[in-house]
Order: sequence, then C-alpha cells, then structure tokens
Amino acid sequence: MSITVLSRLAAGVLALGMAFGPAQADERRLPDTFWGGETAEAAALEARDLAKKGTMGVADHAMVAACHDRSVQIGLDILRRGGTAADAFIAVTFADYVQTPGASSLAGPMAALVYDARSGQVTSLGAPLKTVRGLDGQWTTGQTAVGKQVLVPGAVAGLEALHRRDGRLPWADLVRPAARMAREGFVVTPIYAGIASAYGAALRASDYGRATYFHPDGAPYRVGETLTLPAMADTLDGVALQGAAYVQTGPWAKAAVAAVRAHGGDMTAADLADYRAEWTPPLRITYRGRTVYGLSGHDSGGTRLLLALKALEHGDIVALGHPSQSLDGLEAMVRVSRAVAAEPALNTHAFFEDPAQPAALLAGPRAGEIWTDVQARIDRTSLPAPGSHSYAVTVVDAQGNAVAGTHTIESLPFGTNGIFVGGVPLNNTGVLHPYTADSAYATPPGRYLVEPMSAVLTFEGDKLVLAASTFSVSLWPGDFQMVSSVLDFGWDPERVALTPRFGGYGLDLAKMSADLSVNVIDKRFKAEVIDAMKRRGVALSQAGYVDTGMLVMIKRDPRTGRMTGFTPEALSEGRAAGW
Repeated sequence: MSITVLSRLAAGVLALGMAFGPAQADERRLPDTFWGGETAEAAALEARDLAKKGTMGVADHAMVAACHDRSVQIGLDILRRGGTAADAFIAVTFADYVQTPGASSLAGPMAALVYDARSGQVTSLGAPLKTVRGLDGQWTTGQTAVGKQVLVPGAVAGLEALHRRDGRLPWADLVRPAARMAREGFVVTPIYAGIASAYGAALRASDYGRATYFHPDGAPYRVGETLTLPAMADTLDGVALQGAAYVQTGPWAKAAVAAVRAHGGDMTAADLADYRAEWTPPLRITYRGRTVYGLSGHDSGGTRLLLALKALEHGDIVALGHPSQSLDGLEAMVRVSRAVAAEPALNTHAFFEDPAQPAALLAGPRAGEIWTDVQARIDRTSLPAPGSHSYAVTVVDAQGNAVAGTHTIESLPFGTNGIFVGGVPLNNTGVLHPYTADSAYATPPGRYLVEPMSAVLTFEGDKLVLAASTFSVSLWPGDFQMVSSVLDFGWDPERVALTPRFGGYGLDLAKMSADLSVNVIDKRFKAEVIDAMKRRGVALSQAGYVDTGMLVMIKRDPRTGRMTGFTPEALSEGRAAGW
C-alpha cells in the first residue's frame, strides 16, 4: 500500500526538537545483537521468512521477479515467445490484477522505469491517478459521498503507452492470460484470504462483492480454494480487444461514470476520455561511481530516493556500519530519511508540476547540507549488552532491456467504498488527499496526483547492475536501504530482503493518520536497539502496523551478466526466475 502523507502532517516534523549527548566513537557496532526472535511477534516473522530462505533466483539470460508464481510463469512464457521486457511486464501486471484485486487494481495508478539496451536510454513512465475536473467533485474533509473518493485511473493507459513504444507481441496476447485465469479461477493464497477477511465489510457492501467473494452460506473463500472472477474476465476481454479505449471511452468507462455518479461523485465521461499517461526523462544521479535512475514526473519517490542517496554519498556508510548491525549506520540512515521526508519543497504539489525543480534540487547543495546536519547529530553512545499491499514487477529480457515498476490501487484494499465496475474495484484514494484550496500539497481539480511510487535502475558504466521496485507503505525508504545494501555493502538480493529494515512514519490505518515523530522499525530488532536510539534522540516504534517496504529485485553482475533476484519475504509465493 502506498500512502502519501499530507502536508499538514509533514509540517509537524519540522517542529521536532532533538537533544544530543557527547559523542563516543569507541563502540559503533555489535554484530549479531541487533535483531532476533526475542518476542512472539519477532519469532513469527523469523518463521515466516523460512519459506523464502534459499529461494533466490539465478539466471544468465532473462529474469522475471514478481509477487505471484503464476504471474511469473506468464511473464517467462511471454519472454520465451520473443516478447520484450515491456511485454512481460504488461502481462505480469494484468495477471497480478486478477490475483490481488483488493491490493491493486487496473482502476489505480502505475509507474515504471524503462531501459532500452540498444539505445542505452532510460525513460520514466507515469500513469498517476487524476482528480476530476469539477470543483464540486473533489473530496473534502467532512464529505460523505463515497463517489467523490474515486479518482480518475490511468493504469491501462500507462500499460498501453508502454506497449506502443516498447512492445513486440500483440497487445491481446498480453492480456488474455490474465482473462483466462480470471475465468478459470486461481487458488486463494494466505495474503489474499487475509485481505478479504480484513476488508470484508467493503466486499459485502455490494451485491457483486457478496456474490463473488463469499460462498452462498456467507462464508469467505478459504486458503487453497479456487476463486473465479467472471466479471473481471469480461472486462479483461474488452481490454484485450479495445485496449485502453475500453476503460476510457468504451463500456467500462460508461459504467464507471454511472457508478461514481450514483454514489454522489462528479466524474464525467471527459475525465476518463482525456486521460493520458506521462513519458518523462528520468531523474538521474551518480552514486559512488554508479549511475542511479529514479522515477520523475508526478511520482515523488524518485526525487526522495535520489536526494537521500546523494546525502548518504557524502559519508562513509560502510565505516558507520550497516543499519541492521550498527547504531551509527541506523541513526544516519533514519535521519537522512527523515530530513528528506520533511523537505518543504517535496511536500508541495507545484514542485512536481515543474520538471526542472526536482533536477535542480538533486544537482544543488541540499544533499550536502542534509548530510552535514545528520553527521553533527549522530550520537555514538554505546549499546548495552543484550539480556500488503500494491505489487511490484521487475523484468530483464535476453536483449538486456529492463522494466521495473509498481502497480497499485493507491488506497485501502478494495477501495473500501464497495464500488465495483466490471469486476474491478474502484479506488477511494480521495480520502487520503482531501482538497483544500489554500493547501500547497492539495491536488487541484483536473490534475495529476503526486504519487509516492518508487523504482530504481542502476548502472556501472553502461552495464545494468540493479533493477528493482518497492511496494506497500515504505516505498522509497525501502529502496534507499536496498540500494545502499547492494551498492555499498555488496549484499545479494536474498540477504537484503531477509534482513530487517526500518520504514517510514508510524501509520494508524484506522484513523488514516501518520505520526511524524517516529519511524517504524521491524519488530525483530531488539529492545536495546530501540532504547539506545531513543537516547540518541531518534524515536523508533514497533507498535501497531509496521511496514518496511516490499522489495522486488534483480541484481546483475556487470562482468558475467548473471542475474540473481528475490521477491518480498512477507509473501510466501512470488519468486524471481529465468534462464
């Protein structure tokens, strides 16, 4: 799940006061004392990871990394038929929509970095959600009409734009495997059953939800049972035949407008018909001799990720120690993340409307200033002796082309508004972005939402060495730690994924509010670490909902071309595979 923190909350972090004691440089790391299974929750997380240990994928020519085994197989089949990385990415994404309709939706946004090996060019593709044009159609604080929660989707338009530019196989061939799966059925997984149970009220709010996701006696589908989605299959058949037009001007579009307006919204046919995906030059930095690309346009994760890396480049993180093994390393990376999250410009909508501003920020002195401040704050007091949602896809094809991106519903699972059109759950993202005319962060009517999505492509010279994307709440903080672990410490994808991380700010999913005074951290970190960081003036929390990002990675050896890949440790299925 990707949640954007509103500017009124972000302002709170600027008011935090921090006090620091004298530095003591004699104890920077105590390996093997930082995390383990000392609590029941920590032990459960350790047990969860056992299913993924030893499963790192290895390939010499082509690889697909995704969150569902059947999606991965569909992607590999596309590559074997001569499809490009773009073709496989599209097919995998549509297959994911079928198997996780609550966590992602073709009525949501998507974003990707796309690398063309022949030209050596990287491009950023954005298909963010968009507000409706009418001022009366905006969701505002105190609003009750759930139709106004629904923002204009762009995912199918984005996927079609990718196919037009970089696809090779027929469009219909990329959509039909997902349509067939929806019609024939798929096995319910533990995470799917968990989401359906947690958000059962939204599913029961409509005739479609009750008839589709529950047995006639009202019991939910259990793990291992086969679920069919015939209405979604029909929608995908329409998309296969008509492309994005089916959801922008065709039957689905007409039904979506009618459904939204029936629930008090003000979406019009023109809002859907006029949607266009964005191709933009990616953001780019050098980091310790490598070239790192991030998403641009209206996806804020790229700017935040690259600014954090540029700040970290001013220090020696290896000497400070990996954040899973060193208080200094953990403090440094948390403080960099906080400074980037609180950067005033990054919490305004206007900043991302002007492509020159993110590039200027990355090229300017701000990264060095952040590191100078962080370095001055690091308090080397010693450590006492110890007593989902959204989905990401990464593909590298046999020609060396690569696509790394994320697709989501950008709201709580199934939208929680009970609105389905053609078997597709509509987002309720408007509740996360209430419109206020005098707010610098608020998205004006008829404009692209600033999405928090993040993906990364990294090169050593002209050789691709890392293609990855992250989903759930802590997107760019997850990418930040992943890139450093791979590039600075030389870790392989499995070790990166299975090592506990810190995440973004504390999030209350019931109240949809964030606590900007604290970062969440994996519940396997020991209490001594949390206490030591508190004494350093850095509050970390393991209470309630803890999310540290879900990583989907392909690492490539620049000398041999061999690829290793891994998918989120929290998902028992999903894999990186190839040949």
